[in-house]
Amino acid sequence: MKNLIVGIALLVSLLNIQTTQAQSTALDFDMTDCKGNRQHLYGLLDSGYTVLLEYVMIPNCAPCITAGKGLKSVLESFQQSNPGKVKLIQIGYSDFYECTNLLNWQSTNGFPYPIREKGSAEVEYYGGMGMPTIVVAGPKDRAVYYVKQGYSPSENAKITTAINNSISGVSSINEWKVLQIKLYPNPASESLTLFNLPESATLRIMDISGKTLLEKEVLSGDVQLDISAFAKGMYIVSLDLKSGKHLQQPVIFN
Repeated sequence: MKNLIVGIALLVSLLNIQTTQAQSTALDFDMTDCKGNRQHLYGLLDSGYTVLLEYVMIPNCAPCITAGKGLKSVLESFQQSNPGKVKLIQIGYSDFYECTNLLNWQSTNGFPYPIREKGSAEVEYYGGMGMPTIVVAGPKDRAVYYVKQGYSPSENAKITTAINNSISGVSSINEWKVLQIKLYPNPASESLTLFNLPESATLRIMDISGKTLLEKEVLSGDVQLDISAFAKGMYIVSLDLKSGKHLQQPVIFN
């Protein structure tokens, strides 16, 4: 029993190390992908692209396949709302994967995106082993707007928010905490309250494609919103503060 407790403590410690090692600036790569095209991350970011990275284990990582399909849906929504601004690159996490196997995996699962080898150093940089590892990197300061090991469809709203933040040039996804603004409850059903708004703002509720469903001017303080007419699902609450700050946060209505 003592050995089991020590083992669990060590595992928790390692997981905490992986979490704290995740970076806020994207790690550059400049490599030829499996179809012979150059993929230079900083070159893409400096050209104004937001880049979505999926590090995958092949061939039988079910979450990697589910993530690929979910990210495909997210990317397609941005191809309509912000054409030519978002790119997805898939990367084999192991340095032992060969392009033949990676391309076969893509073909089997219907993924048409650039894919390349040798992602192990990048996976370690972004926080350690966890498949898939998903990263959203944006052009402003080559910043990381989202990084997570593992995937479930509920992450799509957070990934969408991260991409919107990148496109909008939002400098920090933690600004809500810095300003001590809170949304409660989340998930919400009949009403949603915005607490501690420091100044007047334009408030929007958008679907995960970025389409505005509600827009209103609000004053500082606490703001209560009637959401009873909204269908169940994931949405994004967006704030354009009078001072110029732009904030977004995913929320679930149930």
